[in-house]
Amino acid sequence: MRETSVEKRLIRETRKMGGICWKIMPVVAGMPDRLVMLPDNWVELVETKAPGGTLRPAQRVQISRVRPLGVRVTVLQDIPAVVAWAAERADRVSERAALAQVHGLAQTHRDVIEDQFSQAILDVIAKTSP
Repeated sequence: MRETSVEKRLIRETRKMGGICWKIMPVVAGMPDRLVMLPDNWVELVETKAPGGTLRPAQRVQISRVRPLGVRVTVLQDIPAVVAWAAERADRVSERAALAQVHGLAQTHRDVIEDQFSQAILDVIAKTSP
């Protein structure tokens, strides 16, 4: 299996989650191959390798420079690793989407309560006005 097979599967899995997977044309030697962006502000650098492939020294250096900055970096070497990677992220994306939906429902509920309260105040004003 070649590295391109791993990259193609990464692209496919990212799209399934509603994300974007861009090929990075590195200006700095050793930067990871891909920039993956998923819903709800999930951004990650991904280096793909053929099975058994290893990171070059420049890649190790760049990864060690960006991780302390809080940048997510993953190295994927085969299709099963891509599938596992995607399953973990899909769970996070689904969980965050569910939380966003709950937040949206809570906001809607809050709006309804505010509308009811406002109407109650207007009713009281209408009853007490001469």
